[in-house]
Formats: sequence, structure tokens, C-alpha cells
Amino acid sequence: MDKKYLARGRNFSIEDFIVDGRLSYYKDRLFFIQHLMPYCLFVDKFIGRKVLEIGIGDGFGSFYLQKNGLEVTALDIDYEAGQLLNKQYLERCSIKINFVNGDATNLPFKDNSFDGVITCQVIEHIPEDYIVNFLKEIKRVLKKEGSCLISTLNLEHNVKNPKTYQKFCQHHKEFTKDSLENTLKEVFDKIELLGLELTLKHRLFRRLKKWGLMKYKFRHNPVINFYDNVTPSYFIFSPKINKQTVDLIAFCRK
Repeated sequence: MDKKYLARGRNFSIEDFIVDGRLSYYKDRLFFIQHLMPYCLFVDKFIGRKVLEIGIGDGFGSFYLQKNGLEVTALDIDYEAGQLLNKQYLERCSIKINFVNGDATNLPFKDNSFDGVITCQVIEHIPEDYIVNFLKEIKRVLKKEGSCLISTLNLEHNVKNPKTYQKFCQHHKEFTKDSLENTLKEVFDKIELLGLELTLKHRLFRRLKKWGLMKYKFRHNPVINFYDNVTPSYFIFSPKINKQTVDLIAFCRK
């Protein structure tokens, strides 16, 4: 894959994710869309196929995939995640998702059960001694020629000052491009790494925000309007990963 490309978000409507007047449990629309992007990339590859999501948070990703024609099984070690998924999305939209309460390092599924697996912002929460086993379990439940998508933050992007940087308290190991690739190679032979980046337009408005233009509350402020209406089209995936890369996305084939 040589070129940057967009994932615009099939059947995307921000209103689907607003629950009790707020957007999921994310602090703002931009942060939510950033976390939705791996699902936008994944959905086109697996429409109509049987997939597993490991570590579902409040379930917005599983909901999005199911709504777009994938047959989703959602797994989380937290039983309450399944209750939240049902309450926030499924009851409102009459969509059925198979939720399983289980351990990501000991998946309760038979070998060769799924066409695809997706796990977003989860690998950094796995204790370091269990990461390889986590990956082996993903490989085990994939069908022949199946593939998984693994996303995580880009440590190189997050660290502004190595002397003062502290990783999130719930993270066991955070990854650079090289450390993620080396870890994945312990289990998978076929790996494709992509980076989630901002489009040129997005970078421009981020600069304007840093300059303080967002604080001016005049009518039709273009910076406020941009951030109030961010869509998946304002992000891009690229095989060229550097410090500007927001998140790391890995496709691993069995």
C-alpha cells in the first residue's frame, strides 16, 4: 500500500452515538471520531462476515460494525460493558450483538471461529508478560486467511518531553512503530502497519486552534464550526509513520 487514503465512514451518523444528550463517554467529538477510525477501516473488509471485537469499552465500535452488516461477537472482561452496550445502543436500535464476558488472553472460542478480529486501544492495557499470549489467542480463533486489526496510540507522538512524560496509569506497555512491529512478529508473519494522521485541512484548523482563534465566540467562527462538525473524512491512513502519526494500526494475517 503506497498511497495515503481516506476512510470516510460507511453509514455514518453522529446522532447514532449520542446517548442521553452526550457523545458516548468521550470528552469531545474529535476524540470520539479518532477512536472510530479503525472501525471505518475495518468495516469494508468484512461486510457480511463473522468478526470478533476484543475489549469493547461502551460498545460503540461493535454497534457500528453490526449496523454496517458485520456479524459481531463482542467480548470484554468487564460484564458491565455488555450491559452498557445493550442500554446505550442495542435497545434503541433493535440491533442484536452477541456479548461474551471473557478474558482476552484466554478466549472462550473454538479454533478458526472468526473471519476477522478487531481490538482497538486494548493491547496497551494487557500486562506485558501476557501480550504474546493475547496475540496467539487472536491467531488461534481466526479462520484460515483471516486477519485482525490492532490499534494503539503512537508513543512517539504522545511523548513531547521524555523527562516529564508519564504513561496513563492503566497502560502496561505503550508502543512505537518499531516496538509494535517487533512484538507482532513474535506471532504473525504477515503484518501491514498504517498510521492514523490528520488531513491537511485538519492540520490547518489545529494550528488555528493553537493560535487561540477558537476562543472568539463570534458568529460563524470557522474554527469552532470545524471542531463541531468533525467527520471521519478529516483523518487519513498512511504507511509512512512518524511523530505526526496519531495512532498505530496493524493488520495481521493468519
